Amino acid sequence: VLTKRDEINKRIQSIIDEVTEPWGIKVSMVTLKAVELPEGMIRAMAHQAEAERIRRARIIEAEAERTAAKILSEAALTYEAHPIALRLRELQTYVDIAKEKNVIVITESLGARTATEAIATAFAAQKASASVSQETAK
Repeated sequence: VLTKRDEINKRIQSIIDEVTEPWGIKVSMVTLKAVELPEGMIRAMAHQAEAERIRRARIIEAEAERTAAKILSEAALTYEAHPIALRLRELQTYVDIAKEKNVIVITESLGARTATEAIATAFAAQKASASVSQETAK
């Protein structure tokens, strides 16, 4: 209704012209200044507009996800072809993680094959360090 005001104005003008022409009256312009809609119609239009915004947002998110997946796929191919690049990325990730507070990074280079073994290795190293400190203090 609101987007087709000009069309509605022209239609009303032609209807009025049909009735007034036999009397010699010509209407030169018709303009709708305000349109009052029932409350139910206003709610329905608002609901439709909200649904359209949600639809567009979902499309944008899906396109972003597709783009990200494509980029990750290309990165995986690069890392597969160049293992050194993968190792450099891994090291950069460690640098990024190290910037966080209270973070312990356990890597496979500690000789651990599972998280449990890594934790056990870390505790053993800590215990050995503590016992060396106690013997040195004596």
